[in-house]
Amino acid sequence: MARKFYSNQQRRIVRIQCLWRVKKAREVYRELRREARNVDNIKKLNNGLENKIMELKRKLDEKTELFKAAELKLVRAEENGAITDDKINEIVEQLGTVAAERDVVIEQSNQKDKTIEVGYYIYIRKCSIFDVLGINGTNISASKSSKICRRKS
Repeated sequence: MARKFYSNQQRRIVRIQCLWRVKKAREVYRELRREARNVDNIKKLNNGLENKIMELKRKLDEKTELFKAAELKLVRAEENGAITDDKINEIVEQLGTVAAERDVVIEQSNQKDKTIEVGYYIYIRKCSIFDVLGINGTNISASKSSKICRRKS
């Protein structure tokens, strides 16, 4: 009798815990959907990313100018023939570092472009972030919770 009472109580406790987790999961899901539908957030994100892209493009232009100036310096030095091996190595090192920095800036710019494209796609299509990422956003907790919470009575 006491064992049966204890097992019933334990089942009820587990069921309540499961229902509580389902409730919290639904709240989180609703909040995420609200955020995904909020156009103002997307506009702010888009505007911030556009500013970042402009800054990265400006940096890229600066690095490109430095790279061209270093190349021009090297060409002039080779033409004059008055340059030593140490100076050539120094200029080549500078060219390498500027080229590496330029590549990093280009990569960052490409990543920002991809992020803006996803945000723009979401904004234009008026779909949720779950749809874009391929996540099934239909009542996540209902199917899983019923499987988790089912126990033989």
